[in-house]
Amino acid sequence: MSSKKKKSENMAGSARKPRFPELPPKYSSSRELRNKAEKIRRDRLNKLIEEMRSLVPMICNKTKKSDTTRSIILRLTANFLRVTRLFPQDANSEVANSSEQS
Repeated sequence: MSSKKKKSENMAGSARKPRFPELPPKYSSSRELRNKAEKIRRDRLNKLIEEMRSLVPMICNKTKKSDTTRSIILRLTANFLRVTRLFPQDANSEVANSSEQS
């Protein structure tokens, strides 16, 4: 009998209290929340890539859009780090030369 009571209570109480509190209208849609989080993530990533670009002498002075895509910046930064690891003195002189030219 107790299982019958529970089933009838569940059917009768179909207007249950929601699990999570209602969000303000501005953030009512989960899509809006995802979009906002994704925008924050993209902005942070772009800021870090731009900072990386400013630290690498081969690409810090490039202004052409095709020379400063994210993939090119990452590739050239990885190459620069490899070169500095193999030839530490050459990399230091390259950094000095590029900062003198600026």
